[in-house]
Amino acid sequence: MGTRNLTVAIVDGNYKIAQYGQWDGYFSGQGEIVVKFILSMDKEKFKEALKKCRFLTNEEVENKWIECGMKKNEQWVSMDISKAFGKKYPALSRDTGSDVLNLVYEGHTELKDSYLFAADSLFCEYAYVIDMDNEVLEIYTGFVKEPHSNDRFSDLPIEKGASDTIYYPVKLFASIPFDNLNETTMKELEKQKQEQEEQN
Repeated sequence: MGTRNLTVAIVDGNYKIAQYGQWDGYFSGQGEIVVKFILSMDKEKFKEALKKCRFLTNEEVENKWIECGMKKNEQWVSMDISKAFGKKYPALSRDTGSDVLNLVYEGHTELKDSYLFAADSLFCEYAYVIDMDNEVLEIYTGFVKEPHSNDRFSDLPIEKGASDTIYYPVKLFASIPFDNLNETTMKELEKQKQEQEEQN
């Protein structure tokens, strides 16, 4: 399902992954992928892999699309071109989502910077931040209609859309040390979220 999301990974105070995902942003979707990755990874190996990552420029990304059949400055591409792009450059594909963590772990280094996607919580419904410095998983949720402060995305610039409703950056829902994560973590968070929504 098209539930848009963001996967971020941080090392040495810098975000090295900021992956836009088009699908299954829910706790039971991308959230499960993130937790499974954290539980199985070698921390030092992942830290070293993150340090090698770099964000491509818009021109570099466009050139890779052109390699796959897109015409220069084209706004839309066919499904065939999109599939070819995703196959050749999976770490740049919107379909990859949190699986980018495994790609980086396996040696992919060229990524796209989608960090600012977290600024508009109408579209960014979930964000997962792997903080390797503090060994914590931060989980953010969207549809935030009130300003907030004191979390990672609070100060991102706000852009008012066509409607009168302003959506603020995604808001921190939970912060969980790696050592406290387990196979049921996301199910428990889903239950908490449902209970909160029923009370509001």
